[in-house]
Amino acid sequence: MSTPSPRPLRKLAPEFLRSPTAWIIAPSAAAMTVLRLRKGRLHAADAVVVAGMVGGRSAIEWVLHRWVLHLPPITIGGTPREMHPARAHQRHHDCPDDPTTVPIGPIGTAVLVAGISVGALPGLPRHDLRLTAATTGFGLVLAYEWTHFLLHAPYQPRSAWFTSVRRHHRRHHHADATTWFGITGHSFDRLVGTTSRTPNTGDHPRSTP
Repeated sequence: MSTPSPRPLRKLAPEFLRSPTAWIIAPSAAAMTVLRLRKGRLHAADAVVVAGMVGGRSAIEWVLHRWVLHLPPITIGGTPREMHPARAHQRHHDCPDDPTTVPIGPIGTAVLVAGISVGALPGLPRHDLRLTAATTGFGLVLAYEWTHFLLHAPYQPRSAWFTSVRRHHRRHHHADATTWFGITGHSFDRLVGTTSRTPNTGDHPRSTP
């Protein structure tokens, strides 16, 4: 199969914007931003919340990718059952050159919206900070999905960061699915040792054992 010709961002963006992630998460992020701004000006505490969430994104990506999307089948009543997120992710591993398999889908997006909205409520002492956390969470999900989409799209990287991220992500898909679980960065992979220099083979290893 021939390699698709590179496409510019202006042509890839409309395709991504048709995904459930974009048309559900983006309006949610915009709504939370408006609600936060109506609460008054930003403070140093808001910056601390944003910095903490951005700083922890690599660990969160790793945990969700490793223990949700790559969760092995669970035996229930003597029968191994593959959970829906892992099954959907395996379809993505089966077709890694198709960027339309990247978005998490309407159900996953709805769960994320509920999780971010509810999860931001009890963890912080003030309502304005909870709204800041929710806004940041939606923004990080949108950045994650857009980055992941581009990693699988016929897009030619123009930065050293994106070239590195794509190289490692392709090793995850085409060499060893037990390594390189990060999407927007791989600092946590390096911290816990899930890195590899195994060359890409062109194969599509299973996402679960």
